[in-house]
Amino acid sequence: MSNRSFNPMTFLSALGAGGIAVAPFGFFQYAVKHPNGLVLREHLNHGNLPVSTEILYSSLEAVMVIFAILHFALMGWLGIKLFNWIREGGHREMIKNPVANSVVLTPILALSMTFNLFIGTIRFFSPVIHENLQSLMLPAFVAWVGVLFLLTWLVNKLLKSAFLNEFDINQIHFGWMLYPFTIAMHAVVGTGIAAMAKDSQVAGAAAILTAGELAVAGFLFLLKLFAVFQSHYTRAGLPSKQFLPGILGVVPVLTLFGISGYRLAHYLHAQHGVHSEWMGMVALTVTFGFQVWYLIFALNLMSQYLKRDFFKSEYYVQQWALVCPFVALSVFSVFVYFAIAQIAILLFVSAGALFVGISIYAVVFVRMLRCAGIVSVSTRAGLECA
Repeated sequence: MSNRSFNPMTFLSALGAGGIAVAPFGFFQYAVKHPNGLVLREHLNHGNLPVSTEILYSSLEAVMVIFAILHFALMGWLGIKLFNWIREGGHREMIKNPVANSVVLTPILALSMTFNLFIGTIRFFSPVIHENLQSLMLPAFVAWVGVLFLLTWLVNKLLKSAFLNEFDINQIHFGWMLYPFTIAMHAVVGTGIAAMAKDSQVAGAAAILTAGELAVAGFLFLLKLFAVFQSHYTRAGLPSKQFLPGILGVVPVLTLFGISGYRLAHYLHAQHGVHSEWMGMVALTVTFGFQVWYLIFALNLMSQYLKRDFFKSEYYVQQWALVCPFVALSVFSVFVYFAIAQIAILLFVSAGALFVGISIYAVVFVRMLRCAGIVSVSTRAGLECA
């Protein structure tokens, strides 16, 4: 992968790894009994568990460690690629293209996931971080605000480009979902700070900023979803196979909206004594129900692609868009299990979605490494690299 051929959308590989690393933490937090607060590894009572449970927990912990390491390795490798790409001016023409420039947001999307790894996965294994979590809230908030300034500047720059540069709106695709996806991913970190911080100043500032972010994300989500569907209705047939995976991009956005709404309701109750639990439950129920329906709808649209094209020996960066929806469903299912209804099928859905997400990730990851020349060149025989 040369600097000139670099595509920022490759950061979806780091995002997917981070999401997979966080998903088992969601299971331990919301489906396993533990003391009040955030779960730690030491709460799982290793050594005194049935063999089957010990194997399950150890397997999930291994997933957390492997994919957390992979996330940081990819962030480092792709970060260097991104720096060189920007230094060589590769970003200039892309930013000017309103149809394609949304991919410039993916590095910030992946970086926002890094915050979740620290709060969830890394803290899970580190009692030191866990014990000092409140003292880390202010530094985390400052870092989060720094990313917010960068994100706001970049989104405004990209939206301005759509007003200044002529383009055919009928050519837009589901890649435009990266706008609300990135903003909502950053906002969900802010809602986590608002819900967990005991310092009312930090929690209040995070809540206000994230409420604004979610309003912007919601506006762009509806605007772009309407525009994308209108664009597709004006054309016969489905998008080309390179753009089909993007149809699933609506799913993780709905997950982020639901979790953010629930956390803001928790903030109102914790900081202001407002009995707003029902608001969080409504947010979860509505977004989860719509998410499940949309996923079924999208998979039905993509059925021929999944049967015929995905298993071909070829790689294109848009294939990474297939990972996030299943990881998002896995996380959201166990969240709904905890907050709405403790129905066993939700845990099976969560486990199944995570398995599918990991499987797809492994396939696409190997293809990416082969096309990048990181593995032996001889193994690239027969692999088409777009």
